[in-house]
Amino acid sequence: MAFLSLHRLYPVFLAAAILMMAGQVIAVPVNASLEYSCVFPLIEEQPLSVEISADMPEIIAPGQSTGAFQIQANAQVSAESWNGLSFVGTHVLAGKVEAQSSISGQGVDLPLTLPMTITDKTLPDEIGAFTVAASGETPPLTFTEANQGEVNIRVGDLVMLLQPRDGNGNPTGLGDFESECTLMPGQDDVLHTLTVTGSNNTEQDFEFAGESLIKESAVLPLEGMLQISSTAAGSSLSGELQLEDSSIDVSIIRFFKTLSLDARVSFDTVGELGGTVSNGNMTVQQEISMTLNNLRLKVFGFPISQNNGQSCTTGEPVALSLSTPAGESFDPLTGGRLTGKYTLPAFAGCGVMTELVNRFLAGPDNTLNIMMSPQS
Repeated sequence: MAFLSLHRLYPVFLAAAILMMAGQVIAVPVNASLEYSCVFPLIEEQPLSVEISADMPEIIAPGQSTGAFQIQANAQVSAESWNGLSFVGTHVLAGKVEAQSSISGQGVDLPLTLPMTITDKTLPDEIGAFTVAASGETPPLTFTEANQGEVNIRVGDLVMLLQPRDGNGNPTGLGDFESECTLMPGQDDVLHTLTVTGSNNTEQDFEFAGESLIKESAVLPLEGMLQISSTAAGSSLSGELQLEDSSIDVSIIRFFKTLSLDARVSFDTVGELGGTVSNGNMTVQQEISMTLNNLRLKVFGFPISQNNGQSCTTGEPVALSLSTPAGESFDPLTGGRLTGKYTLPAFAGCGVMTELVNRFLAGPDNTLNIMMSPQS
């Protein structure tokens, strides 16, 4: 089987790509410090320093939603503003903010107004600058192939709808008022730049190792490689599974291994691989056939019967179904564990040992446990 080698790709992009295919978005912290000039009643024009923070994606694929951005803003209000608010009897300051912003890039120029709510702020007892917090949420954004490249998220002016309240929770003599805040010139108004990728197809190779416990007695070591491929618009995946040859040793009479079966085991995939990757969980479904090569019946470790040249193979495909165990997660940077149960169909073509093989190997409730890690 042919597999895509990813060792030349930058690891961070790799992680972003695989999470995008899983319908997830990698968000990074975004921060900006901006200066505004605001017009207030009584005290007229006053400076306002605003610290903005959010988590936003660096990479997004066409057709993939960014999800909503949670925006937090902390504004430092001047001592003069405190003086004016205190003069009219303000005890608590509340209100709302309409924050102007824009999304611009290849084929997109979108103005946005972000509504934010001011957390009730009790004015300090003494004159001085103080901090007011506000928070809001942007609408989700989705880009198309036509928007490939860099997209800038810019910050603009503010309109504050302020509600000063006295100690009894009633409006002050000033009443509710509107304050327009203009972004001071000469500042970088780009809050964040994200990249819309040129392709929404993603592939990655994983190595895995583990074992299958058959009939609670025979251990079948498993090693191989899994290539998964998907589009960022959904969580379904396709790909290829490759299982390396293994070996099995089954004790029929366990006392000093009086009687046992051993064989080399080979695998072939049947049909297409399917599955999902979503919210840190992976599922994989694949049918395979299993063949026992060089099958031997031994007494005290010495062969007394050997199946040479015959095809001792499962008569029907083995339906494997694996998933991330409860309480665990799949991480594209480190991989993760997959477990499952399956039924081993009856074998055919094993010669005189066919009945013995099926008695000790064929049947339900066999377990799988493998650990996947990205191929280096």
